[in-house]
Amino acid sequence: MNSSMVFGLVIIGSIVYWLIGFVHGLDEEVDVSYGYNEKRLVGGEEFLMDSSLSLNEKKKLWANSTLKQEMIGLFPNFSEMNYLVEDKVGETGPFKKELLNHIDKIQKEFMSGKISASLAKEKLGNY
Repeated sequence: MNSSMVFGLVIIGSIVYWLIGFVHGLDEEVDVSYGYNEKRLVGGEEFLMDSSLSLNEKKKLWANSTLKQEMIGLFPNFSEMNYLVEDKVGETGPFKKELLNHIDKIQKEFMSGKISASLAKEKLGNY
């Protein structure tokens, strides 16, 4: 093998190595939950985006969201939970309204003593 052939193989190998790294980097940045692009990381934080998903699909997305876990971690601070939903859920339709109503309902039951803290957390997690 002459030196130009070795040089060509080194160049080709470098290009392939760079392309593999580039594609791998793209794969890490894209979240394709449920095959849609409705979750994004904004400033390192998850943000649920408004999209054309059905209500059931939005509920599935919420059920597997780190935002849901973050919200439950704020218990018993219901005002912070409401703020988190208002701030991080970009959807303005029935899903967001139902979720906020669900939180308010649990808050009233918990504050009145009808349910315990563990049951309130469980109900928050079941939406």
